[in-house]
Amino acid sequence: MKIANLLAAMMLAATTPAMAADKPDAFVAAAARSNMAEIELSKLALQKSQDARVRDFARRMIDDHIKTGNLLAVVARQEHIPLPDGLDAVHAARLADLTAMSAGFDRAYVDIMAADHAAAVTLFSDYAGTGEDPYLKRFAQNTLPALTAHKAIIDALQAMM
Repeated sequence: MKIANLLAAMMLAATTPAMAADKPDAFVAAAARSNMAEIELSKLALQKSQDARVRDFARRMIDDHIKTGNLLAVVARQEHIPLPDGLDAVHAARLADLTAMSAGFDRAYVDIMAADHAAAVTLFSDYAGTGEDPYLKRFAQNTLPALTAHKAIIDALQAMM
C-alpha cells in the first residue's frame, strides 16, 4: 500500500500546472493561485503530518505565503488586475487527494511542494527578467529569493525522506 501511495504522490507532483505567464494578468493569476495552494496545502500538513520537519516547513510556508499574498494583492490592486477567487482545478484536486490520504501523506506533501516550488521559481524568475509591468516585475524580483530558499529547504527535506 505504501508503494501505491508513493506512486500517487509522484504522479501528483509530476502534474504541476504550467505557469508560464508573460502578461501581467496571467502572472498575477498564476502567482496568486500558486500562493493560495501553498497556504492551503500547508494548513493541511499542519493537521495531518506526523513529521516535525514537515510541520515546521508548513508553518513557514503559511507565514511566508500570507505575506507574499498580501504584497501581491497590493500591487495587483494598484495595477487594476483582479486576483482569482480560489484554487485552480489542479491544485483543488491535489488538496482533495491529500485530504483523503493517510499513509504516505508526508511524502506526498513534500513531493508536491518540491514540484510547485520549482514551477514557482521558474514563473517568478521569468517574470522578473521579462515581465511587462514594472511594479509586478519588481514584486517578482523581490519575492524570488524567498521562493528559491523555500525550494532549497523542500529539496533537502525531500532528499531525507
